[in-house]
Formats: sequence, C-alpha cells, structure tokens
Amino acid sequence: MNPSCCPTCHQLIPPDNPFSARSVKSRIYAYVCKHPEGVTGDQIRAHVYADDPDGGAESISIINVHVHQMNKVLGAQGIKIWSGQGRWSNYKVVPV
Repeated sequence: MNPSCCPTCHQLIPPDNPFSARSVKSRIYAYVCKHPEGVTGDQIRAHVYADDPDGGAESISIINVHVHQMNKVLGAQGIKIWSGQGRWSNYKVVPV
C-alpha cells in the first residue's frame, strides 16, 4: 500500500494510527506524525512518559525497541519510522 501525499506541499500524509489507543506505541506514532520535521528520541521519551509518576524509561533504547517493533506493522501500510544514527538524530515517518 502506498502512502498518500499532500498535493500542495507533497508531504507524506500518515495513515490512521494502527496501534491500541493509549499504548506506548500509539503515543509514539501520534507524536512522530505530528512532527514531520522530525523529533529526537529524547523528545519522544519525554512526551510518551510525561504522565508516568516514575518518569518512564531512563534509556533512549526503549524508544528504539518500540520503533523497531512498530515498523513491522507500519511496513504493510507503506511507511516506517526512520532515524539517522546517533543520539540527536530525528525520527520521522517516511515511505518504505
């Protein structure tokens, strides 16, 4: 399945969120989709665990694990969440 693009700006229009409501994966997907310019793993972690009284995961690695698992589902929709290498690289929704 090919993702659609805006006819005016040619930006990718992400499909509906395929993950269970209020799950960590759902929150990651929604946050990354709202930031087409990209967001860092630290920004994602801060957003996803903002309501966690314990502060959530301490390591950025947990975001990488979720994204890796999510991409298996998102690939069927013709997209993936991609990031470059390094701690400050941005995560973005891109076509496969």
